[in-house]
Amino acid sequence: MGIAEHDGISQEKLSTQIRISKSTTATIVQQLLEAGLIIRDVDADDRRNFRLHATEKALVLLPEITRVIDRCHREITAELTEIERDLFVRLTHKVRLRTESALEYGKHRQAH
Repeated sequence: MGIAEHDGISQEKLSTQIRISKSTTATIVQQLLEAGLIIRDVDADDRRNFRLHATEKALVLLPEITRVIDRCHREITAELTEIERDLFVRLTHKVRLRTESALEYGKHRQAH
């Protein structure tokens, strides 16, 4: 959970960090607010931005959420050898970097 690890992260920076659109981030933030998992306050330096904070409820749930995610990762890669897992991680990292580069290039081209 990026919010728990980066207390006070701006909603905009969170959107960039987890690589989803601002509108999708806003929807997720609203759901987390309604569930009582985060609080949102206005950024003192820039009143147009919001700062996000994990609640105590979220922090209590975080270890279990982390365990579930770790278990899912193990199950997904269970049939892979160690070499295949390493290759998978390297390749997905390479694809992610290339995707980010392509997205940045597209943004740059649109701006000019």
